[in-house]
Amino acid sequence: METGASHRWRAPLWLLMSVILEFTVDNDQFRLGQVLEGPPTMDIELERIVPAGNSVMPFLWVDGDDYEAFEEMILASDSVDDLVALDNVDNGTLYRVEWRGDHNDIIRGITEAEGTVLEAYNIDHGWEFHIRFNDHDRLSQFHNY
Repeated sequence: METGASHRWRAPLWLLMSVILEFTVDNDQFRLGQVLEGPPTMDIELERIVPAGNSVMPFLWVDGDDYEAFEEMILASDSVDDLVALDNVDNGTLYRVEWRGDHNDIIRGITEAEGTVLEAYNIDHGWEFHIRFNDHDRLSQFHNY
């Protein structure tokens, strides 16, 4: 090394890249899954998650045959304060769900680790998630949640 030369440490490229995590969870491990378990058969996709004070409000795209039964099922849950239909288009209805109280579940873990929901949708007896984290540290934070 030359005298007076300065060297800066450069992080390996893999440390600087965002990370996408794909996983599934059973309905009983996820509050929204618990609320939606059972009929009616509707296609549900989590659009985005908005932190609001001490709670989070997920937005859902819902498509199916029985919106009235879907709304009744959600509003009958002790976990839900409100359900608001925001938009109705050919491929479904956009809803905002406001939770009652603060529950620690997967949604809280995603928001605290600053994850971005790329995709999240219902499957038989569970949910499929595709989440982007800014880096491996945020992924680890979510994993430890």
